[in-house]
Amino acid sequence: PLLELELHVWSGTYIRSIANDIGEKLKCGCHLVELKRTKIGDFDLNSAVSIDASSEELINSFISVYKVLYKLTNLIIKNEYKDYITHGRNLKNKYFKNKMPDSPLLCKIIDENYNVLAIVEYNGDDNFKYKKVLI
Repeated sequence: PLLELELHVWSGTYIRSIANDIGEKLKCGCHLVELKRTKIGDFDLNSAVSIDASSEELINSFISVYKVLYKLTNLIIKNEYKDYITHGRNLKNKYFKNKMPDSPLLCKIIDENYNVLAIVEYNGDDNFKYKKVLI
């Protein structure tokens, strides 16, 4: 009476709907007994920490913001312009060490030590829109 499946799906997939569809095809009805996400992006159960972990284990398992935002393009800001971010000043391409992306996209601004300072939407030609300031 039970079926166990391992599915590799895109985000936004409704597993309960898949169970319902299977039940309809089999003409017997279905529901989920258990649902366990084993991986999302680069993070999986192998790197998970038990809910009963000690404080030290928890602290040692912290993941840097830089690593969590691994999919965002890096914009490395020159040291003399770091304060511009905390003051919410307009940003310009010349404030960064690396070449700007060719197309609009979400980017993370980092310093030379790979500390994430902000997340911005870059729309080309000195057009930056702050999404989140982290300092």
